[in-house]
Amino acid sequence: RINGIPTASEYVEALTNVLTAKSKLWDMLKAHYHAPNKMMTSTQLAMSAGYKDFSAANSQYGTLGRKVSEFINFIPPGKYNDGRPLWLTALVIEGTENFEDDTGHWKHEMRPELAEALEILGIV
Repeated sequence: RINGIPTASEYVEALTNVLTAKSKLWDMLKAHYHAPNKMMTSTQLAMSAGYKDFSAANSQYGTLGRKVSEFINFIPPGKYNDGRPLWLTALVIEGTENFEDDTGHWKHEMRPELAEALEILGIV
């Protein structure tokens, strides 16, 4: 690991063990990978998987981040104000300065190691 961040191989192992073949999260991951600069808002992520609003995407991505983290024994770098792990940051780069003024949403930037894992898996 570099700076504690999991390798692409670790992401490959985790994704293939925590996701089912028919999970909508694959759609979200593929869309996120193909987005410009691998950046999407939660609303865009939700729409890519057929969810109605951003809260579903946040919940789904956060749950995936937690499952991946637990599988590979990783504590993601992002934290809530109360110190709890921000599980989403297992999948996206924390502290990204990418706020969209016109929508009022943050754009999430996919971790390069996760992007590489999707390439290794041959799904993008």
